[in-house]
Amino acid sequence: IIVAFIATILFFSCEKENDKNCTEAKSTFSWQKDRSLQEANTLIEGDTIKFMTIHGGDDLLFTYQYDSGECRDIQDDDYTRYIRFVVPKTATSFSYTDAQLAACSAHYTVSGWWVNSGATPISRGTITGTLVNASQWKVNLDILLGPGAEAEHIVLQQYFSLK
Repeated sequence: IIVAFIATILFFSCEKENDKNCTEAKSTFSWQKDRSLQEANTLIEGDTIKFMTIHGGDDLLFTYQYDSGECRDIQDDDYTRYIRFVVPKTATSFSYTDAQLAACSAHYTVSGWWVNSGATPISRGTITGTLVNASQWKVNLDILLGPGAEAEHIVLQQYFSLK
């Protein structure tokens, strides 16, 4: 009976990639001119949470946004992750590694109904980029999100388009 129960659960579980009741995960890669990132802290249930807010400024702001998609049959399974950093507006290329990532305010946030991580600095890995044309950058991310052995390794090479 237990084996049959487990098999039934596995058979009917929602698989986002194949289930018609689910939306697919989606990633967007964009950059904006004349922006800055500023740290802001807020108090949530007795804990101080650090956020990064976007303002007008003198830098180029890069944003990688990952939307997990969701299944209508599963409550609150979706989340969004943002990876953001800034570079000087006069740059035609950039490279930041490990401790240098603080200079570009590299951070990530995860938000959803069940989680809001606040802004977590990215301190391990490399972010590089080259200006392709007036509206596009080629960016490489090879970064670790989170502490220690549990860190999520993000490796991607994408074109970021002007927003």
